[in-house]
Amino acid sequence: MLHFMVYRLLILMAAWSLCGVAAAGVTLVNNRIVYPSNARQVDLVATNDTGEASLIQVWTDDGDQTLTPDNAITPFTISPPLARVMPGTSQTLRIIHTGGDLPMNKESLFWFNLLDTPPKPKGDGEQNFIQFAMRSRFKMFYRPVGLPGSAFSAPSAMGWKLDTSHTPPQLEGTNNSPFFINLARIQTVRGSQATAEFLPTIVPPFQSKVFPLHKSEEGLNSSSAVKFQFIDDYGAYRDVELPLTLP
Repeated sequence: MLHFMVYRLLILMAAWSLCGVAAAGVTLVNNRIVYPSNARQVDLVATNDTGEASLIQVWTDDGDQTLTPDNAITPFTISPPLARVMPGTSQTLRIIHTGGDLPMNKESLFWFNLLDTPPKPKGDGEQNFIQFAMRSRFKMFYRPVGLPGSAFSAPSAMGWKLDTSHTPPQLEGTNNSPFFINLARIQTVRGSQATAEFLPTIVPPFQSKVFPLHKSEEGLNSSSAVKFQFIDDYGAYRDVELPLTLP
């Protein structure tokens, strides 16, 4: 299997050496999007820092990344849905909430999609080329005005406990707030030593996530804690350490 994979990689590298390559290069200034419920619209800026024009297509979905712009149904519209972004310029994208019954006691999560297609490489028209269209997805939070607490303080109010009723034992983190909490790194620690580490995840409002330990809970005691990083509204990583409740 390894030899086969290396063989395919060599073929692909050879194809790249014989063909022109067209790669996408439009980026979104905002990597996290918050839509306040009282906003008429939210503006985003897409920037083309390359030397070539790019065609972008944008749409939102409810979390199903297999949906296309034709069948993704959300209570949002984006203007313009298609745009040609010239090199060294920016394009403003306006997200508008079109209505719908969204919960007003907690955040709702949607996804903003940006499909970036570069132009064909310049040439005599007969050269073979490989064209990469890059799709980027960004979290978009619909945030009702007047929610108690704040998105910044919500991670520090999480509850963490060890559940030994399962095999293997599980670490359970509970979000007690109306905000989504995006966890970038999660560890159980004893003093300065990490005893287990878990994959990043997002915890919805008023819900819990469980993390199988894959080992016995040996080493976890009353001095154990959970150390994690969360991503705030500006895309910054923030460190939090909270006590671990044992059974």
